[in-house]
Amino acid sequence: MTVLVAAHNELQNLKVLIPKLFQQDYPKFDVMIVNDRSTDRTKRLLEEMMAIYPKLRSVTIKYTPNHVTAKKICTYPRYQSGKKMTSYF
Repeated sequence: MTVLVAAHNELQNLKVLIPKLFQQDYPKFDVMIVNDRSTDRTKRLLEEMMAIYPKLRSVTIKYTPNHVTAKKICTYPRYQSGKKMTSYF
C-alpha cells in the first residue's frame, strides 16, 4: 500500500506529518510525497527525510497545465503504479 500526499509549500506540516506516518504499525506500506512546485524548502526536507525513512519517496512536479492539479496527478492510476508521467515531471 502507498500513502500519497500532495504538498505545496508544506514544509512545517511535513516536518510533523512524515514522522507520524512512520509511527504506524501497519506492516507493508510506503509513503509518496508529491511536491507540487513548492517554493519553500519542501524539496530539501524531503531529501533529508528520505535518508532517515527508507520507505519514503518523493517526486517534484515542476509544471502542470492549467487544467491539471497535483491532486489529480496523485490519483492517476499510471502514477500510482510507479511510472513517471514525464510530461508533467
